[in-house]
Amino acid sequence: MGLFSISSLAVAGFIIYIIIGSTPTERITRACMPVPWTANLSVSILELIKADSDVAPTTSWFQSANYGCEFTLWRLFYQNDYNTAQKSKLASNTGVPASQGTSQ
Repeated sequence: MGLFSISSLAVAGFIIYIIIGSTPTERITRACMPVPWTANLSVSILELIKADSDVAPTTSWFQSANYGCEFTLWRLFYQNDYNTAQKSKLASNTGVPASQGTSQ
């Protein structure tokens, strides 16, 4: 079995792991898990290389990257549904038809 086949199986397994998440939040969190994994590895290597180093900037950067990943996936897959739900909620509360609700 070649490296390509092993890599393909690993990617397929990761995608299945994401898809079997029970909620949208869980699926987004699972899809972005490589960011914290990389952060842990990077911080560990940084501390190994220079024991007295300040890892706060690195940790902060990876936290921002993780938030960016989760926000991007949320906007990509769920924002239109959220906007539609908000328009329907506004219409039911005010009596304004959903088509005349807030603009995007």
